[in-house]
Parts: sequence; structure tokens; C-alpha cells
Amino acid sequence: MTLEKNWQAGHKEIDLIVQKGETIVFVEVKGSASKQYGHPSEWVDKRKRENLTNAAEQYIKANNLRNLDFRFDIITFFDGRLEHYIDAFQTE
Repeated sequence: MTLEKNWQAGHKEIDLIVQKGETIVFVEVKGSASKQYGHPSEWVDKRKRENLTNAAEQYIKANNLRNLDFRFDIITFFDGRLEHYIDAFQTE
């Protein structure tokens, strides 16, 4: 179930916030029609992850959702393909 689209916390934005069972999923969406700047998943660098994490913490606190699990996904559209990276921040 979609909870929010383009949710903002100051200058930080989360593209999608969805709930899947007992898990809140914070989703970053990236797309490109050109290979000039590399794969869109690479654009979610350390700084972007920190901003997303900070915004997610604000969302959790503002909505009193501390009792739920959460994760960060990335969805990319690139080279005619849609890719979904589930729990994308877990690999660090």
C-alpha cells in the first residue's frame, strides 16, 4: 500500500513510501535514457543514502512507526529495463 509520494523533510525527499505487511519501505526511483552517466543505481551514493536515512528517521518519528520494520529499496529504469533492488542499503 502506498503511503506517500515525494515526501519531503526539509530539503530531503523520499520518492515513495509504501507499507508491505509489517515493513515500511522507503523507495528511491532513478531513471535515465542515456548511458552517459552510468547506471542510475550508482547515483545513490553515500551522501544520498545518508539523506534518505535521515528523512526516513523523521518520517518514522512523525508517524510513530517505531514498532514496524523498515528497509530501503531502489527502483531504476535504464536501457529499457526496470530493476528493483530490494533492501539496497543492506549490502554496506
